[in-house]
Order: sequence, then structure tokens, then C-alpha cells
Amino acid sequence: MRLHFFAVLSSIVLVSGCATQYPSAGNVLRAKGYPGAERAEKEVAVIFATDARPRWDVTSICTVDGRALERPGCANVVYVSPGTHTLGWQYRGTSATGQGEYAAVFEAGRVYQLNASSLGGSRGIVQVIPMAPNARLTYRNVSPSQVPTGVQPDDPVPYGAN
Repeated sequence: MRLHFFAVLSSIVLVSGCATQYPSAGNVLRAKGYPGAERAEKEVAVIFATDARPRWDVTSICTVDGRALERPGCANVVYVSPGTHTLGWQYRGTSATGQGEYAAVFEAGRVYQLNASSLGGSRGIVQVIPMAPNARLTYRNVSPSQVPTGVQPDDPVPYGAN
């Protein structure tokens, strides 16, 4: 696992440097992170990173096994085939940014959270947290403070890339 966190010198650098790298607020971006035809939801693992803007941090998944996603930029939710995968991620907090890679084993039919957090200064922590078996991905998981209009926080996030 590689981990790099950098202190942000000014909010101008933070805003201008991340304009195209992170999903837009309130829009849950979903991407396929495996080659080939789309698979059924029960045949893949679902990995999400929480976007807690405007108050807290945002983590996004940008690559799977060194390959860019099948959509421009990074995503909040990525679908992968079962097995070991290395996720390329980016993190932006109120006082730090970071990026790196994290490898983990993923099972089909399961939901996982990729969590990156700053520990202050140039230190941080990254982990993959498995959700309970049979858990469904909801807007509360992915974007708790920015649920789209007409959707409830505990509604499931639709399956499939967008």
C-alpha cells in the first residue's frame, strides 16, 4: 500500500487542483472496474467511497488494477469482479489531500467501503471495510448530505455505471 498525504497551503490550490478530479457534489458517479460485458449485480463486488461534502471529506476511486475507469475521472461507486484488486484513490479533506493505492480481496455480492482519512500533518489512514452480508448500497452510505432531489437517504443507489 502506498499512501501520500499533503497539507493544503491555501483553499485556492485545493479548489483549482481538484475541479476535474472529484465527482460533482450530489451526483453519485458509478463505474465498471472490470473488462468485458456488464455482469449481474450478484456477480460483482460493489465498492463505494463516501462524499461527505460540504462539511467533511471526499474520497473517490480513480483506477482499478492500474487501469482508468470506463468513464472520465473518478467515481463514488465502482463495480469489480471477485478477487484481489488494487484501487487507486484520491482524498480531499478540509486541511489535507492525498492519493494512493490500496489492495484488497473482494467477494461477489458484497458491498465494501473504501475509507481514507487524514490523521493530521502528512499522515493518513486508508482501509477497506466490508459491509454486513446482504447489505444494500444507499445514498446515506455514499453521499449522506447531498441526496438527489426526490430520493430518500435510505433509498438504494441504482446498480450499473452511469
